[in-house]
Amino acid sequence: MLLDNVFFYSLIGFGIILSLPALWLLVRARWTERFDKLRIVASRSIGASFFIGIVPTVLLGVIIGVILKKVKTGDIGSLIADVLLLGFSVTWSLSALAGLAALIGEKLSPATESDPFKATLRGGIVLVLTFSMPFIGWFTLLPIAIITGFGINVRLWFMKKPAAETQA
Repeated sequence: MLLDNVFFYSLIGFGIILSLPALWLLVRARWTERFDKLRIVASRSIGASFFIGIVPTVLLGVIIGVILKKVKTGDIGSLIADVLLLGFSVTWSLSALAGLAALIGEKLSPATESDPFKATLRGGIVLVLTFSMPFIGWFTLLPIAIITGFGINVRLWFMKKPAAETQA
């Protein structure tokens, strides 16, 4: 592997390391109601979210496989659709891990109640550093996190609405 290839892949990895905590902070800042629900779902059962997430992951794999068969026939539009579908799906999955990042950050330092964004940032950094661990993080923890993110989003669809609070 040439030096320019090493540099290229290193920059991709560095970009991912920087962008994931930023994505989780964006979810927390922009969609606060959704973030609160994500945090509740993530706190209930990570194992259930993983097993529920296997179904949409397999479905996405089948859809991408069908689209890739069309790419072999020379259809460039199918390739673009495949890349966009995969990109949006993985981003949607990883955005669900914002609640998990907040939970990890709160457990690391429970005194962050004054600034909840610090808890999300702290937990996000921990998650990203575990994903960047060679081989175990790349090929085990990151795929498990993506599948779990799909599961958290699916569980969020079926989450019951909280009862409206009465005003005194």
